[in-house]
Amino acid sequence: MSFKDYCKSDISKKETIKNVPEDEGVVSNVSVEEKYEKYSKLSKEELMAEFVKESRAVKDKGGYSSSQIDMMKNILFPHLSEEQKIYFESLIGMVK
Repeated sequence: MSFKDYCKSDISKKETIKNVPEDEGVVSNVSVEEKYEKYSKLSKEELMAEFVKESRAVKDKGGYSSSQIDMMKNILFPHLSEEQKIYFESLIGMVK
């Protein structure tokens, strides 16, 4: 099932995350739909600028340690094309 299909399914509306304290793991109070609406119309350059801005803001607040970034890279890299890997490496360089 693709992410797009999952979002359209009833499952996404029924599943909840259990046993996670309310304030733990919260990125923002903005819903996924609101984020999608905000970012879906941006160009690649605008998205990149927004990503760097948001990442730096989180890092300034003590988030995104180098080890967390490396862990995210290790999880995502097997699923990326060579072109995406190069682009992702440049984004990582900007955030670190």
